Amino acid sequence: MCMSNPLARLREECTRLLDEALSEAYPGTELPSSRFSQPPSPEMGELSSAVSFQLARTLRSRPAEIAEKIAEKVKPSDLVGSAEAVNGYINFKADVEGFSELVLETATMEAEEYGFLKTDKPERVMVEHTSANPISPLHIGNARNSILGDCLARLLKRRGHEVAIHFLVNDVGRQVAMTGYGWQLLGKPKPEGRAELWVGTIYAGVNVVNQLTRLRKELRQAEERGRVNEIAEHQEEIEDYEKAVVELRNRYADVYDALAERLPEIEDPEAEIVKLNTAYENNDPEAVKDIREIVGYCLQGFETSLGELGIGFESFDFESDLVWRRAAEEVLEELKATPYVFVDDGALILDCDRVAVDMGLKERWGLNLEHEIPRLVLVRKDGTTLYALRDMAYSIWKFGLVDRVINVIGSEQRLPQLQLRIALAAMGRIEMGDNQLHYAYELVYLPGVKMSGRLG
Repeated sequence: MCMSNPLARLREECTRLLDEALSEAYPGTELPSSRFSQPPSPEMGELSSAVSFQLARTLRSRPAEIAEKIAEKVKPSDLVGSAEAVNGYINFKADVEGFSELVLETATMEAEEYGFLKTDKPERVMVEHTSANPISPLHIGNARNSILGDCLARLLKRRGHEVAIHFLVNDVGRQVAMTGYGWQLLGKPKPEGRAELWVGTIYAGVNVVNQLTRLRKELRQAEERGRVNEIAEHQEEIEDYEKAVVELRNRYADVYDALAERLPEIEDPEAEIVKLNTAYENNDPEAVKDIREIVGYCLQGFETSLGELGIGFESFDFESDLVWRRAAEEVLEELKATPYVFVDDGALILDCDRVAVDMGLKERWGLNLEHEIPRLVLVRKDGTTLYALRDMAYSIWKFGLVDRVINVIGSEQRLPQLQLRIALAAMGRIEMGDNQLHYAYELVYLPGVKMSGRLG
């Protein structure tokens, strides 16, 4: 009698009794395929059937009359206590003793697996979540991403899917280079305390010191020229940064003080940061060693913090690996070979709406047929590429490992995520577009509070 889904067993029993009662009330009438719904209130029963409405035309009778005749013929069983006709619906009430016994037996037998229905078609699924910048601590915003992604992954595992949990490490760009440069200035020390908080202090410290140096210089110039409005603006900005200094010194005074002492001595720290970033993107061994080490400290901190919530990852995927193997350039060449890429004012553009219309993606993906999907800039007029190309390359790489991909990202990424799927379809990978899901969530807004990694 035991089975993994007591409610499904109850539905089956109601279907059997319904079929028998129909045959008795209306001999020769076949029970149409239908689904059970939940009655408006628990007092009305556990399951409700609208089969009388489906039979009304065939039997040439009112649904209420049909329901009454069928309900009268329903015989109680070990799972079903009674059936009652209500406004044309047939409501079934479970036999409390029999159904309770089934539920308890099932729960006892299946233990922790109880309540999780196994899929008939297990898939390899990748859930990418968190993917926070590896240069500052997690906060309430990206921690929501972690919790949502982890819950989703756990549910998929319970359903019987093979789930891989990945974290995309955004280790390329000015912010990471800024953190790496600050760490080099400090003499490449080991972390103290919470690693991601320590790394975040270096990142914010470099930014704050550089901004204060710039603002104080601009304030002096404004004072010399007697520009009252500029003086007021600079003083207000300086006050904000000085508040950040207090917070940073409360965390790691030695780290901030050392940066405040050494950075102003550098003739052009911004040029040094750009130099380090360029070296890293070019796979320079020394730059790679340093950036991977400082980023690694932050990732260790993430693992520690999220580990306290039981959240972990199977893989950290580094964006730099995509850069070094020129994966984005390969994607760009593929897109340029399609009829959907054109040049506009020196920029290279993907006509997303034309792709969607030509390939029937709006109907296929349930999109608004009247909505024109904005075009996607692939390469700026100055020749620099946009992040979207790396996203495309990363998606293609993911599908080399799994059948389905779920990206847990804030709702502000709805358009970029849709354009990503459209680009995959344009390159002849429409199944990838079908099987990539954006699991969106709204941002956190706290009245009077602004979260900023740049300020610590």
